[in-house]
Amino acid sequence: MRLVRWPGENVSPSDDGRLYEKIFGDGLLADVDMTPAGAAKINIGPIYGIICGREFTTDATTINAALPSSGTKYGTIYAEIDTSKSSPLSIKTSISQSWTPTRQDINVSGNVAQVAIGWYGATPTAVTQAESNWPIEGENGVLKRATVREVLERLYYMATNHQNTISGLTTEVTRLNNDLTNLIRSSTATITTNTAGAVVGGPEAFGMPAGAVLLAAYFNRGNYGATRNVTVSMYGASGYRMDFTDGTSAVTSQSVSLTCYYIMP
Repeated sequence: MRLVRWPGENVSPSDDGRLYEKIFGDGLLADVDMTPAGAAKINIGPIYGIICGREFTTDATTINAALPSSGTKYGTIYAEIDTSKSSPLSIKTSISQSWTPTRQDINVSGNVAQVAIGWYGATPTAVTQAESNWPIEGENGVLKRATVREVLERLYYMATNHQNTISGLTTEVTRLNNDLTNLIRSSTATITTNTAGAVVGGPEAFGMPAGAVLLAAYFNRGNYGATRNVTVSMYGASGYRMDFTDGTSAVTSQSVSLTCYYIMP
């Protein structure tokens, strides 16, 4: 039995970590400059962050990023604490689209904990872009505006780099879920288009709960070609209009399977 904070008592890093972990979420404590530096290199400015209540800092450094074997891919820049090593802190990258952080309880019995601190785009020969995640902010370290901006930035780059296939969309949204602690939710519903090839209504008309804010949608192929499209526009204060086409004409008076990705404000 011990009173952790008492005159003469030694307070260990694990003691502090258990306490701070209840106050702060994992992430960055300040913005970090990240820029491609030629070939596989990324220049990274000083880092101030926290993992499992363990505060960490690094000086400006240059790292070698993992590159894809083909095409343009997007990877994760992350910090890792491994308490089994004499130098426990490292900055690493992963080009895997399914990367998820390892998070053992390093304040009790685990050794390894990781947190994403940025992302990068790369070809087989070079890093083409790099950017840090936003710092944690809000009451008690809860990610609020940071997560929303992360979502919008990732979707923006996904669209501008033509990763608009179903598999690409699913991969990116799955990855966002991992990064943002399930901020993004999904639903799949069968809906019927009207004679104009559209569906109009509130979120519930598309299989989402009331109050949902739509981020992206696609309808499953079924009997339609690979060029099928769904165009979304706002309808009223909180509703949507979705127009469905098969690449050449409207999909009228048909039942389609629609998947929506959304957040709850």
